[in-house]
Amino acid sequence: MATGRLSADQGAVIADASRLDPSATEGLIAKAKTANMIQLRAEAGRVKAAAAADPDATHRRLHRACRLTRHTASDGARHLHLQGPVDAVSVIKAELDRCLTHHIRALPPGRPTESRDTMAFDAAVTMARRTVLEHDHPYGAEYKDTRHTRLDELDRLCHTHHDLHTHRGWALVPGTDETVRPGGR
Repeated sequence: MATGRLSADQGAVIADASRLDPSATEGLIAKAKTANMIQLRAEAGRVKAAAAADPDATHRRLHRACRLTRHTASDGARHLHLQGPVDAVSVIKAELDRCLTHHIRALPPGRPTESRDTMAFDAAVTMARRTVLEHDHPYGAEYKDTRHTRLDELDRLCHTHHDLHTHRGWALVPGTDETVRPGGR
């Protein structure tokens, strides 16, 4: 707003928030005079969150705004950004955290470690390449005993941890996201 006029992008952000709370319009216009777009969007987000009295309506609004954006930067790095309701994104984050934890625990002792972000990226790639459903029957019951498979009794494992469980004797701890080495923890 260097010229004293709102840009089209600033106007769109302000109009979007003002639909939910018209009384915030003047404050957002004032904010646009001193703030960059990131700050203005953050303030507009706070206005929208405060104006939403119905959690279901908020969830529907956030779901309609879900997006997956991707682009390649000038240095050749590929970027991927997910946006959506907290509950939906939390499912992805929980699975990524689980795979990252297993990835870290499976590292051989003494191996130089990479940054947590690098390991998280590697865990995400592993998670995307191969997700395998593993039986996790209640109370340690095996398929041979129960003779059924239900989705609520399956664990998702990345390829690395499926291999540890299937071919190297690691065990799944029922009801948790933990894997234990042969012979104990």
